[in-house]
Parts: sequence; structure tokens; C-alpha cells
Amino acid sequence: MNSPLSVPDGIYRSTLAVIDLDAIADNLRTLRSLLPRSAAVCAIVKANAYGHGAVPVSRELQARGVDTFGVATVEEGIELRQAGIERPILVLGVGFSGIEAAQEHGLAPVVYSPGSAERISQAARRMEKPLSVHLKIDTGMGRIGLLEDEWPEILEDLLENPWIEVEGIATHFSSADTDKDFTLTQLGRFQEAVDRAGRMRNPPASRIHAANSAGIVNHPESALTMVRPGLLLYGSYPDPSLRDKITVKPAMTFRTNVLLVKTLPPDSPVSYSRTFYTQRVSRIATLAVGYADGYRRDLSNRGWVLIRGQKAPVVGTVTMDLTMVDVTDLPEVSEGDEAILFGPGEQVCLPVEDLAEEIGTISYELLCAVSRRVPRVYTRGGKIVDVP
Repeated sequence: MNSPLSVPDGIYRSTLAVIDLDAIADNLRTLRSLLPRSAAVCAIVKANAYGHGAVPVSRELQARGVDTFGVATVEEGIELRQAGIERPILVLGVGFSGIEAAQEHGLAPVVYSPGSAERISQAARRMEKPLSVHLKIDTGMGRIGLLEDEWPEILEDLLENPWIEVEGIATHFSSADTDKDFTLTQLGRFQEAVDRAGRMRNPPASRIHAANSAGIVNHPESALTMVRPGLLLYGSYPDPSLRDKITVKPAMTFRTNVLLVKTLPPDSPVSYSRTFYTQRVSRIATLAVGYADGYRRDLSNRGWVLIRGQKAPVVGTVTMDLTMVDVTDLPEVSEGDEAILFGPGEQVCLPVEDLAEEIGTISYELLCAVSRRVPRVYTRGGKIVDVP
């Protein structure tokens, strides 16, 4: 039996997301090496740190000197505060409520529309407590953010509010990984806006930020005073072209174990709806993982796993709790063997990007899909560590 990492006490399933904290720290160092020393780092830890566990990852990054954390919701920010994260936390999207809670927990909301500006401004006056905000300018993303004819007046109104501190001005690149010309267009529009804001208040803000992971690598001039790395921190690439420009280490190994191996005769159906029939005498291994764990159903008959360092194709329909793979050509595979669903194994890595490409999605989605019922286990130096 090949099972290099034991299951910790109190965990009764063998399906785990093993998170290498050393890899995250190394990736942070690699990204910092591309930045001017004056550029602050806002680590994006939204969506449970892209599936890696927001609290343990943020504690690790705080210990490594990260300046700011970026989350998507007030609830995510509160979770970090309650876990002892003391650095500034930027909430990238505040909806129609939560402004008071953001202020109470020292979170900085983003002003991204005239409506959000009015709600935030009114709430700050009502609370009569200082509230830091970041102004989000739409330079071509077409998602959230203030348009060119909206933001100057809104900035003036915010600057007149004694309870508002405009701490940052931001934009977001739509295609820093794939389209240099358009990214430069966005950066030019943003710089014009920042210059104009500087004529309204000098300096316009302490945090001027645009660069995401791809922006840091492809457009070093976009570092400005702060950057917002996300996917590269976790060792995955926003686009394959970045592999030749930066080397990062995958931090997550999504793994499970073989529950049983059975031998089926030719023309035997496997799993729901009989989408797969054996073509020969076949050894079929059942794995203790399914779509409820975040192993996508569209990997049915398309995905593959690593067992004993070798590829085993997924056969039949991925079910809620179980997945079948064909190990006919791997005669040594037996019950209890480790199966790598994606990420680094003991000797071989199954890149999450490869699976994502196979089913027409992106690695972000597969990482974020690993569900809460999958325990996260953290390692340093290849050994499991307790994380508070």
C-alpha cells in the first residue's frame, strides 16, 4: 500500500486537501522579488483563500509580513478579524448592507458605484466614526467600478465627509495575462485618473493599486504603491504563458484513497446511467471522493488521477461521494493506496491547470470548488503541523 501521508487523528475520511505552507511562503518571496521595495502586498484570500483555508493561510502570510488582505465579503473579513488578523483588510465588494459591520471590525470597503458611495457616506455620518474606503475605477473591466464621468464628483463628496478617509484608489485588469495592449490602455486610463485625483487631493491616496497576479509578472510598471496577488500565491498560473516567466509551487494536494478494487468482465457498465462499459477484463478502483467534495462531475470519463505515480483514467459518472478509475494497467494498485486528484504527489505532480483545461474551465474554479467537508491539513517541511 502506498500512502505517504497519514490521516490525522479525528479525521475519519481519507479525502484531504493538504496545504503546503512552505510553498505559499516561497511563492510570496518569488512575487516580492519582482516588485519594487516600496510596493505593498495585498494578499487576496477571498473564497476561503481560493480553497486553501483563509484563516491558516492569512496567519501564515501575516507572519511573513504581508501588508493587507483582500476579501470579497464583510463576512470573510470578520472571520479574519476574529482569527486574530490585525493588518488592514480590504473588502472588494460591499453590497446593500454590512457597512456598519465593516466599520466595527476595521474593514475598508470599496466604493464601486454611485449607490455604494451614497450608502457608505450616509452610514459613516450616521455612525460618526472614521471609515477608510478605496475608490474603484472602471478602466475597461466593465464589471464593478466607477466610470470616468462618475468618480470625480463622488471623490469630491467623499473628501468633504469628515468621517471618510479615502485610503486607496484601485482598478482591475481584465486580461493582464493575455492582452498586453489593452492592459496598457487600462493602466494609462488609470494613471490619468490618479493624476486627476492628485489635483483634487495631494497625495490622492496612500494605496494606488491595479496589478493582479498576471499584472505583477507581465506589467511590472503597474506595481504602483500596492499589488493584489491571488492565484500565483497558491502556486497556480492564471495563463500557461506565465510558466516561462515565473516559477511557483502548487500549495494544494487534493488527495483521497482507494476504497476497493474489483475485477469486472468485458461489457460491464460502471456508475450511474451506464456512461462507461468495460472493453476488456478490467480492474476498477473506487475512490472515496465525489462531487460533494468538489471533484467535478464533468470529469466523468474525462479526468484522471495519479496512483503510485501513474495515470488512472476516470471511468463512468462521478457520483456524490465516490469516483471510479480504471487501474487495469496498474496491477499493483490495491485498497488503501493514495490517489492524487490534483497537485503534487510524492514523486509526480498532476497540475490542476491540466484538469481545468480538459473540462473547459480554469484552475481558480477547481481550487475554489474543494468543499468545506474536505478537511484541510497543513504541512511544513513535509510534516503535518497544527495550525491555531
